Amino acid sequence: MKAVHILYFLVIILAGSPVLAQDQATSTRLIKYDPLFWKSELHLNALQSTRIREINHQFYEELLSTYNRNQDDRTAIRTKVSESLKNRSQLIWETLEPKQRRKLERLINENYHI
Repeated sequence: MKAVHILYFLVIILAGSPVLAQDQATSTRLIKYDPLFWKSELHLNALQSTRIREINHQFYEELLSTYNRNQDDRTAIRTKVSESLKNRSQLIWETLEPKQRRKLERLINENYHI
């Protein structure tokens, strides 16, 4: 459990400050906060909530595995965090309906003054 907390901390530190960033080359949004925080506001259904939990679980498992293999290699960890965050973001974004995506962007902009 302590390793999960370490990984969560690493993700936050390495991910940077913007909550939603857009890679101009790929137009992929990086979702750095969990939409489950706003489950009721986004009107997530049970299937969407379960899918987001599965995506998050897979994300943290990948990071934990990378951390266990490469504890002394910050570059490898940073690269994996970046790759995993992009993949997680893509999967979560695809899970949301267009209206929910717009609402998520609005909630983040309002709460984090981006």
